[in-house]
Formats: sequence, structure tokens, C-alpha cells
Amino acid sequence: MGGSEKIKVGFIDSGTTFTYINSALYKVIQSHFEWFCSVDAENHCKGRMDFNRRGYLCFNYDVDEFPDSPIEYFKSFPILRFLVSVDGSNTGETFNLDWYPSEYLYRERDNRYCVALDISE
Repeated sequence: MGGSEKIKVGFIDSGTTFTYINSALYKVIQSHFEWFCSVDAENHCKGRMDFNRRGYLCFNYDVDEFPDSPIEYFKSFPILRFLVSVDGSNTGETFNLDWYPSEYLYRERDNRYCVALDISE
């Protein structure tokens, strides 16, 4: 995601529902979704974007289109990949952290999924 390389500090807590990020990284992720969903509007992000509320990146979900489960719906969203450096390491050691749609999307309503992000400065 363009612009994410400027973010140097983060904290990963796998025990929470939401991931709290600063507004700069939030804007990078929002821009990435806007780009990704527009590249192939027919196949990417199978649900109209709704980014109108501050701090909410949401998409419509049509249960009639995905009656068995949301798995195919999730497959239409990007895998978010973060390059993470090992804390306190002077070796420059890094690893990729992949965040899958089934992990970052939560069902806010019957007809809506949102990215589990919130802004925290």
C-alpha cells in the first residue's frame, strides 16, 4: 500500500476485535480500498463502498447473492500485507503480516460488513 512505508511504529494485539491505528495509516488503507475496488469494479469488493462515517470503512452485503456463506464475498477483497520489523532488532529483520478479509471484515448489520479499524492517535 503506497504511503505505508512512512509508518514506523505499531503495536499488534491479536486479542481484540478492532485494530487501532493512527489517522495517517487509516488514510493509506482507505485509499488502498478505494483504488483496489475501482480497478475491477465488477469483481473486486462485491458490495458498494460506504465510507461516509468517520472511522468506518464499510461495504454493502447482499445475502441473496451469497446465500450459503460470505466466503465468496470475502474473496473479492484484498489481502492487506504489512511489512513488520522485529521490535528492538538491530538486524533489520522483517516479516510479512497478511491480514485476510475474513479476519478484518466484521458483520455490522445483516446487509453490511465493515473493516475492523478505528483511529487512535
